Amino acid sequence: MAEFFSVPEGVSDKQQLGGVAYLRGINIATAKNGSKYAAGILATKEGEYPFKKWSTESLDAGVYELSGAWNVYNGSGSVIINTAVPVKEGKGFNKQDFLQSRYNPMGLLHDFQVLVKDNVSEKGCKLFNMLLAGRGGKDQEFVRRFCNEFAACTHHDAVLSGLIAHSYKTAEFLVAVINSPIRVFRDMSQDFKDIVIVGGALHDLGKVYEYKLGEMSDMGKFISHRTFAVMRATELKDDIIALYGEEGFVKLVSIFSQHHGEFEETPRTVEALLVHYADNFDAQVTTLDEGVQKLQQGDDFVRVGDFRVSL
Repeated sequence: MAEFFSVPEGVSDKQQLGGVAYLRGINIATAKNGSKYAAGILATKEGEYPFKKWSTESLDAGVYELSGAWNVYNGSGSVIINTAVPVKEGKGFNKQDFLQSRYNPMGLLHDFQVLVKDNVSEKGCKLFNMLLAGRGGKDQEFVRRFCNEFAACTHHDAVLSGLIAHSYKTAEFLVAVINSPIRVFRDMSQDFKDIVIVGGALHDLGKVYEYKLGEMSDMGKFISHRTFAVMRATELKDDIIALYGEEGFVKLVSIFSQHHGEFEETPRTVEALLVHYADNFDAQVTTLDEGVQKLQQGDDFVRVGDFRVSL
């Protein structure tokens, strides 16, 4: 049986590598000479590495037996794949073998629930629980998937349980802003605080449908997580209006549909803009966090957004 793909410590430029790994987050791009190539994440049992496979017009996510070489360019390492032979899952290798995470989903869920409970009203708790677990808490499968799913395919928190981690961190930042004694938000109505905190905590809940363990789902190819979140809120519209009125429902929908800011539908409410800022802040800080982890593991420097940083 083939061995797991591994990148040895002290790997050198052009060193030959091989073994079984999971390829994910794949995009097909066009090189300067006009030929197509695949780029994405090569996930091993020890960690993840960027990869390219030249002269490739299509490549599906999956488990493959690979051959290739380590490539160093501008001080950063990646894998250049020469051959990729699909490996049928269950033949000693499964996708789950290669998915990494530093998060404890059950611990995060407990902390997430406590954070919300301590900072919203009784109505806010009802809204949070209803959106997350359905009426009467009957949708526990949704909760399980929310706790396991990635926050993104290739960007920040693109790991198991990344979604609940990103959601918790976004809510944590919003709570700090709203509770600050030198900000106007502290004096806003409790309904305003409830909508912002609950909406921010669950702004990405639609990713439960958009993704499937870090890959775009069949439905996600047609509809974004923002639309899925609006659909879930609409299913509960009468219950939400009973708690917060029609305006409260609409402002919750504004958060779900507009939190991507200038990149998608522009925020039209203070609530949506606050969540957009919190969402974007966590994405940037988490990207830096993940970069620091690479530096601690031995990289000389990493690129974080437009910046080249080192410890």
